[in-house]
This record gives sequence, C-alpha cells and structure tokens, in this order.
Amino acid sequence: MRTDCSAFIKFLLAAIQVSPEEAITQQHAAQTSKTRVKTPVKTRVKTEDQILALLSTHAELRLADVAATIGRSISAVERAVAKLKTQNRLTYEGPKKGGKWKVIRQE
Repeated sequence: MRTDCSAFIKFLLAAIQVSPEEAITQQHAAQTSKTRVKTPVKTRVKTEDQILALLSTHAELRLADVAATIGRSISAVERAVAKLKTQNRLTYEGPKKGGKWKVIRQE
C-alpha cells in the first residue's frame, strides 16, 4: 500500500520556512518597542546614620535592641558604635545598667 505524501511534505517545508521568518519579525518588533518602566530605587542608609537616628530618640536602648530594630547583626552594630565613638559622635553616659546614649551633634 503506497500513498502520496508529497502534499504533506510540502506543507511541512512551508511551515518550517515561515516559522523562522515569523520569529525574526516578532523579535525585531519586540526590540524596537521597549518601554521604560520607572521603578523606585531605595537609597541605602548607612548603619551609623540609622543608629544615630534611633538613639537620638531612644537613648536607653541596648545594642541588641538597636540591632533588632534596624535589622542588622549585633556585631555590625557594635562595629558601627565603636566607629561613632572614635569619631566623637556618640557616647555612653552613666553606669552600664541604667545609663543612656548621648548623640553628639556635629555641625
């Protein structure tokens, strides 16, 4: 039993030829019609600035509480506080238990 498949083969060849041309046309159209989307960009706030802002309003906080509030590790907060102390921007006044942080304003 023999059938003539030439019509089907011609159809497949035509489809194979048209597909890459359509893909190229669609890709070119997509490249030329790009639209810019404005996305808000969050600017990073330095850890030192976050600490100073927090301690200026809540001077009684412990460093562990500061770290939890600003979302940083305790060691990162300790390093930042040490840096602020050497820059004379932050001091701790009073006893270890019951003392308060003092933010020193620099002009």
